[in-house]
Amino acid sequence: SGGFAIINPDSSLNINAVEAAPLEDFSVEHIQSALAEAQRVANGSGSEQEKAAAKIEVGVYEALQTALAK
Repeated sequence: SGGFAIINPDSSLNINAVEAAPLEDFSVEHIQSALAEAQRVANGSGSEQEKAAAKIEVGVYEALQTALAK
């Protein structure tokens, strides 16, 4: 899903997303496990479509890890 982020002249930010969840809904342990699995698939011998989807998952899980570390 996509979305938009708009920075206004007063430096406020509007975010329009199809789906969102609070960071509190995510477990660090689950993200680490899911990231490891996505990396395994991305670097594995699956189809190009499977590897491409896994690379997207890796990016999402890495972003979640970074957000939770703050």
